[in-house]
Amino acid sequence: MDRYLLFRKNTNGDIYFEVVAMWFNGNPEYKLSILVFDNKGEFKSSLLSDGKKDYPSSIEFLNHNGNLSRTLGGTLCTETDWYSCVYFHGISLGCNYNYTTRQCLDLPDAGGGIPSIPKPVGNPKFSYTDIAALRFTHFYVSPPANRLIHDLPKYLSCFTINNSSNYSVSVCVKQPIPNSRIVISDAYGHRSPAELDLQTLTVGHAFLTFSQTSAGLPAVTRSVGFYPGTMVSSFIPETEGAVADNSNLPYTISVTFKVSAAQFKTMLDAFMAQVRGPYNLNWNNCTTACIDVVNTVGLKIPRTAGTWPLGGGPNPADLGEDMRNFNSDKTIAKVLNGGKSPENSAPCN
Repeated sequence: MDRYLLFRKNTNGDIYFEVVAMWFNGNPEYKLSILVFDNKGEFKSSLLSDGKKDYPSSIEFLNHNGNLSRTLGGTLCTETDWYSCVYFHGISLGCNYNYTTRQCLDLPDAGGGIPSIPKPVGNPKFSYTDIAALRFTHFYVSPPANRLIHDLPKYLSCFTINNSSNYSVSVCVKQPIPNSRIVISDAYGHRSPAELDLQTLTVGHAFLTFSQTSAGLPAVTRSVGFYPGTMVSSFIPETEGAVADNSNLPYTISVTFKVSAAQFKTMLDAFMAQVRGPYNLNWNNCTTACIDVVNTVGLKIPRTAGTWPLGGGPNPADLGEDMRNFNSDKTIAKVLNGGKSPENSAPCN
């Protein structure tokens, strides 16, 4: 069960709060049960949600053995632990426990029968379902420390630019859910905010693989991606950027383009310039880096912007679907059913 402290302001400017308790109830249609208490701990309302809208419900209808049923009395209690926490630039410096509050609700025995679930009433500006969507905001997408690239020019310095070599660039995309524009999922493929496992949230990733082949010489390959250097979320969308070695990394879809020596050099320079700026979840992320760099040579990859709570922008889910349908006379290879980026070759000194 998740519990949230919701602060609200009425039309007179008075601020008050509610305690909102919600849990995934196992029902395939109305996945989320919601109870709302006022600032005195008194019960206010009961709702059900399909993950998109709130459905007003009698408190008599709660989940029992995986089904919505009439509750025959009893007491439902929730406990909330209160902490004081200190953060600096999005990094937790620790929390101190203060106290615990307990809210209990006596459930009446209202008789037998299971009436139908009421339909939504009106189109309110606020939905308690939006609170569940905020579970999306608890994610962290920095790369493993052992893959970080601290000297990007050196990492890419093994490429040489000449008219006798062949050059290519691959756009590789790991979607949260293959073949889907669902922006955020978890390790189990869940889509509804109420179902998401907060410990395994994923937004996917997009990265580039640069390759050079020359007659009589070893091929040179480097894969690289753009990441946030510290925690990022819809609440804290911007931080310093970081780059990482993305060789041997799984992807959902990959599209490879043949480019000239001059275009290859232009894209290398564009990538190094773009990742010097801050990482921003909405407008300068791993996906925008790939799109912007490749489009510097006129490939015109679509820049589809998805949405998420408190933000939105280009993302791996939409880019993957766009690349799946993207055609160009420079395309020399497409992998549509998943694979891995190649190992780095020809070490740079």
